[in-house]
Amino acid sequence: MEEPINISIKKIKDVEFSINTTSYSSEGFSNNFNVKTQFNTEKSEFEIRITYDILDILDKKQLAHIIVSNIFEIKNIVANKIPNQVLITMLSLSISHTRALLAKNTSGTTLEHLYIPIINPTKLATDVFDLHLSK
Repeated sequence: MEEPINISIKKIKDVEFSINTTSYSSEGFSNNFNVKTQFNTEKSEFEIRITYDILDILDKKQLAHIIVSNIFEIKNIVANKIPNQVLITMLSLSISHTRALLAKNTSGTTLEHLYIPIINPTKLATDVFDLHLSK
C-alpha cells in the first residue's frame, strides 16, 4: 500500500516588489504572468515562483511588479510523480498568495484597485506542468 502524500506550506516569501505610479494612461492596464518551478529532492521541497506585472496598456510601462516564492514540503514522493491534483492545488494556493501580497503592497496607492484576475488553476497547470488531463 502506498503511503499518503504529506504536503504542507513551508514558506511564502515576497521576493521582489516595485511600483511606479508617477503617471499612466487612463486607457487601462495589461498584465504579464509567469510561473517557474523547482524541486529540491534533498529537502523534499517544491517551489512555485510567480512573477506578475501590471503594465500601462498604451506604452507597456511597468506600473507594478511582484515576485512571490511559494515553497511546499512534500513527503513520500519524487518530483516527477506528484499527482496532477496536488500540482493544481499548489498552483492555486500560490496564485492566491501572490494576489494577497500584491493587494497588501499596493494598498493606499493609485493601483490598489488592480488585482490579479481570477485564473483557472487547472488550465494554467496544464500549460505550466504540461499535464494531460482527461475530461
